[in-house]
Amino acid sequence: MDGNTTYSKTILEFGQIICYTFWTENRTLGLGLFANRHKNVIVISRAHGTDLYEEQKNGYIPLRFVTIKHLHHLILISSAGYDYILAKYPAFKEKYHIFKLGMQDQYSMAKHSTDNALRIISCARMEKVEAIDLLLRSLIRLKIKIQNC
Repeated sequence: MDGNTTYSKTILEFGQIICYTFWTENRTLGLGLFANRHKNVIVISRAHGTDLYEEQKNGYIPLRFVTIKHLHHLILISSAGYDYILAKYPAFKEKYHIFKLGMQDQYSMAKHSTDNALRIISCARMEKVEAIDLLLRSLIRLKIKIQNC
């Protein structure tokens, strides 16, 4: 038995496998093509920036149609993203879903700190599109003492 046969047999023994990619890039297409050969594999991808808007990639994202074709679900983080991809690739409408980032209950409150400190956490990259400058300007307007961690 060769390596490919053993690998395929192992995959089939697991039952359903869900593959999730945070960016819709070349590895997403690879997983989609793999899922084509293994019906128990589901591929879900999230798209939100340079992997969604073709204008941010010089107007073209290679193999975009084929990538979406082989996905089971494409998750968008905003209505604008949903509208954009729907206008570009309407044939796959049933695959598009909006799951916004952030808290489900926007009115819930975090627990107060026991040491009276305000803690702000961001997962943003230090790039203009992430608007870190807006966060910093907002902190300055709070007029609170900032302590280094």
